[in-house]
Formats: sequence, C-alpha cells, structure tokens
Amino acid sequence: MNQKLKRLSQVSLRVVVLTLLMLLFTACGTQQPESQQEFYYRVYVGLNDADSGQQEVSLEDARGKIQDIITREGFGFTEYCAFGAYTEDGAVRKNDTLVYTMLQISKDEAADVASEIKQVLHLDSVLVEEAAANLEFVE
Repeated sequence: MNQKLKRLSQVSLRVVVLTLLMLLFTACGTQQPESQQEFYYRVYVGLNDADSGQQEVSLEDARGKIQDIITREGFGFTEYCAFGAYTEDGAVRKNDTLVYTMLQISKDEAADVASEIKQVLHLDSVLVEEAAANLEFVE
C-alpha cells in the first residue's frame, strides 16, 4: 500500500509540475497590452495685460483669438473659462483665465502655441502644464 501511495504522489507531482510549466510558457507567449499612457498639455492664459496689469481684452475676444491660433495649427482642444488670482509685489491680482487642454500634441508644439498666445494677447506669461494619463477613446 505504501508503494502505491508513493507512486500516486509522484504522478500527482508530475501533473502539477507539467501544469505549472504549461501555464508559465503560455504566459510568456502572451503579449501584454501596451499602456495607453500619453502626455497631454494644459495651457493657462490669465488675461491681464503685460504693461497695465489689467485685463485689456474681453474674454470673448481672447477666446476667439486663441481658438484661431490652436485650430490654425491643426490641434484639437477643450476650453474652460475660469477665474484666477496671483500675487505680485505683495498685491493680489485677479483676472479672467482661459484654460486649454490639448491631446496628441508635443511639448514643443504646446510651447509654440503658448508663445503665440502670449504675443498676440500681449501677456507677461502663459503657463503650460505637462501631465501623463491613461487615455482611451470609447467608440
């Protein structure tokens, strides 16, 4: 009886080992899906003029000019109207702010868009945020 039990244990062990090997080789041959992580850029445009420190262009005019810049370059965007504030020389400065999120664009292209916006609207600066996210279009 002891001999039978020993033989059964060896067979069971072989079955377990073969099963594990099959699973291991199957997993090695399976391609894992690539990450959908991509960079996107968010451009923050506070509308205070570089010289006066006051908003010289209306929110609607600024929106139109920025939309023209971005679409002329062939990029898509999502636009948000916001309100922001910053501190300069101890004084709090408030302004209308436009925020643009752009996908499928490079860092250099986002910087070029921000530079053109800055020039066209005569702004002191434009903030560009780079972030990574897992993006997936649902079709």
